[in-house]
Amino acid sequence: MNVDYARLRGRTESLGTGGVAYSFVEPATVVLTDPGRSMYLFHVNLDIASPSPDTLELPSLLGREILDRMLMTYDATNGVLRFKVRSADRIIPLR
Repeated sequence: MNVDYARLRGRTESLGTGGVAYSFVEPATVVLTDPGRSMYLFHVNLDIASPSPDTLELPSLLGREILDRMLMTYDATNGVLRFKVRSADRIIPLR
C-alpha cells in the first residue's frame, strides 16, 4: 500500500504470545459498495502494524466495529456468504 511509516503518529504496543508487537493507530474511512445501489462509509481507528519480517505475511482483516453493523448470511450448500449493511456512518445512494 506504499505506507510512509515515518509520517505515522500514535505508536502503540501490545503484548501477545509472540512477545511485544508495535503498531500505529490512524483515523481512516473504510468504503464498501453495493454496485449500482449504495456506498457505505465507516469511520474507524486503523491499526497499522510496524513493518517486520513477521508481519509482512499477515492478511488484512475487516474489524468487528464494521462487521457488527451488518447482517451476515452464510449458505454453505451454495458456497455463498452475503452481507447486508444495517448501519454506517454515511450512506451515499448511487442511483
